[in-house]
Amino acid sequence: MPWPVYSTRFIRGLHGTSTYTYSPPAGTRAVVKSVTAVNVGTAACKVWAIVSGVGFLLWSSPGAATSIHIETFVVVYAGETLMLYAEPAEADMMASGYLFTDPPAAATKPSDPSRPEIEPWDPASWSPPAGVAADAA
Repeated sequence: MPWPVYSTRFIRGLHGTSTYTYSPPAGTRAVVKSVTAVNVGTAACKVWAIVSGVGFLLWSSPGAATSIHIETFVVVYAGETLMLYAEPAEADMMASGYLFTDPPAAATKPSDPSRPEIEPWDPASWSPPAGVAADAA
């Protein structure tokens, strides 16, 4: 196992700004283990966690003083971006995990020829499936 490996906070975002990002430095990879969001506003809000266009968390907060905490295992390679996004910008958000130092031969993202490329995801273009009310999604 390459060393050093250590726990780190990748993002600490305070309300008032909607988008926070983190990209692992060259020669490293991040493993997101924990994402927390707290709605500190007075109205409902949505929070997304996204890695290079692929969403792995969508939380619809029903109102003030609500929160979510998830334990996960999401890898972010050097050159990719972890993004936490809130709309409206009324959530405090945090993402933590491990930062691994890659040996030179493993510093690039591995290829997986059996999977097609995934198009980047734009949170603003999201809408609920047909037959589901927008506030229920």
